Amino acid sequence: MYVTIVCLLVGLLSACHRDAITVTYHLCKVQTEEERYASHFAGFCVYDSIQFSDGSTAVYRQKSGPMNEDMQMHDKNDRLLATYAAPSEQTGQYLIYNYDMMGRLYRIVEFYVNDTEEENIKELMRWCREEDGFFILDMVKLRNAIENLDFSTLLFGFYEVYTLHYDDSGICKKVTSIGGENVVAENGHRLDVVVKPCPDFWTDDFLGGRYDIEIVQTQIVF
Repeated sequence: MYVTIVCLLVGLLSACHRDAITVTYHLCKVQTEEERYASHFAGFCVYDSIQFSDGSTAVYRQKSGPMNEDMQMHDKNDRLLATYAAPSEQTGQYLIYNYDMMGRLYRIVEFYVNDTEEENIKELMRWCREEDGFFILDMVKLRNAIENLDFSTLLFGFYEVYTLHYDDSGICKKVTSIGGENVVAENGHRLDVVVKPCPDFWTDDFLGGRYDIEIVQTQIVF
């Protein structure tokens, strides 16, 4: 299913314990055929940027051939909060980032758009709005959902959750996932969760538009 992001409706998800985050700046630029190939736009046919009331930002980009998509959301300290990515002929991938009280990466939540099962439709309404039978990512709704996310309510089987466990010296020594897979660092090593675009991110309309998640073990150098 082709999922796209359109210019926003500023319909906010209400929050019971804090004020809802709103949009303070929004610029959506749809390029002309000539502009698409200008160096500044690097072949993007849509460039959509938003600043939120808490200082966080979101930038959405779409290429013109294939029409692969990417959205990155950062907090006011430029830490990554979320990504949305999709190849033009496949479903979208969401990644949600969570940090602990010390500002360290604590969780990464991964899930995919899937509107074929009734229980998944309910989950999608956390992040999307329905339009003409399709689920469209609403960046305002997504931003507020992240702010108020209760990880204990995530539907098993719909989400993959990677959790980083740190020792007393602040070194990540274990990574667990919701499916029960644990990775433990060897003595003298640390673990890092590395997220990067797949090799054909912008060029393949079936295998592109994805972020690869890799747990990397590195020797600690004192």
